Amino acid sequence: MATKQSYAAEEAAGRVIPCVAPLAVDPVPEVRHAALATLEAFVKLLQEHSATRDSAAGPSDAAGGAQQVKKRTEKNRKEKKRKKRKEKKRKEKKRKEKKRKEKKRKEKKRKEKKRRDYATYAVALYMGDKCVKHCPLRAQQVYPCTMS
Repeated sequence: MATKQSYAAEEAAGRVIPCVAPLAVDPVPEVRHAALATLEAFVKLLQEHSATRDSAAGPSDAAGGAQQVKKRTEKNRKEKKRKKRKEKKRKEKKRKEKKRKEKKRKEKKRKEKKRRDYATYAVALYMGDKCVKHCPLRAQQVYPCTMS
C-alpha cells in the first residue's frame, strides 16, 4: 500500500477497514484480492501501533486501560453537558435581547405617537377646534386653517 503511512491508526480502524471490508466478499476476484491485501496491510499497521503503545505504556498502564477509557467517556459526557448548557444560555440570552429590542421599539413608537398627538392637540388649541376637524394635515404641519 503506497498510502498506508499517511493514515493514523485511529483513522485506519475507524474509516479505512470498515469501507474496505465489504469488498472482501465481492464476486469479482481482482477486487476481492485487492481488498484482502489492503485489509492485511492495515491490520499490520494496527498491530504495529498496538505494539508501540504497549511497550510505551508499560505493564502498570495495561491494566488501567479500561479505567482510562471510562474516564474519557465520562469526560466526553461532561463536555457534552457543558456545551448543551452553554448553548441553552446563549439561546436564552438571544431571546431576552430580542424581547428587549422589541420592547424598546414599541416604547419608541408609543412615544412618537404621543408626541404627534400632543403636537396635533397643541395646534388645535392654537388654531381652534374647527381647524383640526377640517384640516388635520394642516394642523399637524402648523399651517393656518383655510376653512375659517
